Amino acid sequence: MLEPLERPAARKAVLLLGFEPRVVDFSNYPGLDEAKLRAGLAVSLEATTAAGFDAEWCLVTTDWPEVEATVRARSSPATTPRS
Repeated sequence: MLEPLERPAARKAVLLLGFEPRVVDFSNYPGLDEAKLRAGLAVSLEATTAAGFDAEWCLVTTDWPEVEATVRARSSPATTPRS
C-alpha cells in the first residue's frame, strides 16, 4: 500500500526591517561600508530563507512618516510573501 504524500509545512512570512544602507553613517563602524552592509543583508536574507521562512527586506530611510507608511504597506496581509 502506498503511503500518502506529506504536504510540506506552510512557510511563515517574515518581513525583515532595517535601514537603507545609503542612509547609514559608517563613521562609527570602521571597515564597514555600503557595499559590505548590502552583502551582509543578502546573506541574512539567504539564511532566513534557508531556515524555512518566506522572507524579504523592508529597507527604510530616517524619514519617519515615510517609514511608518512603508512598514504598514509592506506588512499588510495583501503584500506579505506567501508560499
